[in-house]
Amino acid sequence: MALKKKSSEAFRTISEVAEILDVPAHVLRFWESRFSQIKPIKRGGGRRYYRPQDIDLLSGIQTLLHNDGLTIKGVQKQLKEHGVRHIAALASVNLQAEVPARPAPKPVQAKAEAVPEAPAPKPTHQHKPFRIRADEAAQEVAEDPQYDLFAMEADKSRRPFPPDPRQKAKVDEIRSILGKLVRLRARMAKHREAP
Repeated sequence: MALKKKSSEAFRTISEVAEILDVPAHVLRFWESRFSQIKPIKRGGGRRYYRPQDIDLLSGIQTLLHNDGLTIKGVQKQLKEHGVRHIAALASVNLQAEVPARPAPKPVQAKAEAVPEAPAPKPTHQHKPFRIRADEAAQEVAEDPQYDLFAMEADKSRRPFPPDPRQKAKVDEIRSILGKLVRLRARMAKHREAP
């Protein structure tokens, strides 16, 4: 199914945009929920109509997600840092030309000469490798049973924070009151037994 020839400034439905970008319509709706910058015009019945600038932004997002390998959060960060125009400039869609849904297969040649491929363009962003700290403090924490979530309470040698002196005073006061109550209970039990 080929797209109808439309003006480059014409609004397009979600199915037309899905065909242009070669992604399912539900992906476009998902991107719309994740990127507040995508704002198609909604008409009666909730039907979406995408402007050319919406399609450029979607194409730029698609480039960052699929070609450059960014995550949703990574693209959101790029949008915050560089703005919508920068992301839309990455668009790989030409709305001037009529775009077929599926290009016709190329004829197979019997013997083709090997043509060297051009090197792939370098991504515009740099990924920093994730490194785990291997310092002594991290090693001590890893070996300390108090930080083991699956260790029994008896196995935990100490608490993560030293006790507060005010709490220690309260604990001592409660222990002395409990001691008095135990002694009072013992005296009452003796008094009951002795008639």
